Amino acid sequence: YGVVHDFPSGFFVGGSSLPGLNGLYCKVEIDHSLPHLTRHAYLNEDSSWTLNFVEAAGEEGHRYAAVGGKSTEWVFVDDEGHDRFGHAGEKVLPGAGRRWSHVHHKRP
Repeated sequence: YGVVHDFPSGFFVGGSSLPGLNGLYCKVEIDHSLPHLTRHAYLNEDSSWTLNFVEAAGEEGHRYAAVGGKSTEWVFVDDEGHDRFGHAGEKVLPGAGRRWSHVHHKRP
């Protein structure tokens, strides 16, 4: 087995019934237009979906209840800018499959 200490350069997602979710996500510059205080961002260039590691307990106007009740969260954002799935944060790698939850965060 191995130990991961740093955020990866990318992720591969497969097996979803949502075609836009599947594919390769590569690390990109942070998009500050998102309504999240984003620490790490990954883009699926084929679908424009993003996978973001965000601060749920961020600055005023960026706070919300994150999946798992942690201060950080992994969030899939679709090509229209809507949060679709969340996973408890505080780890450099998110879990797989059923560890993700449907989310509909309220915007500040």
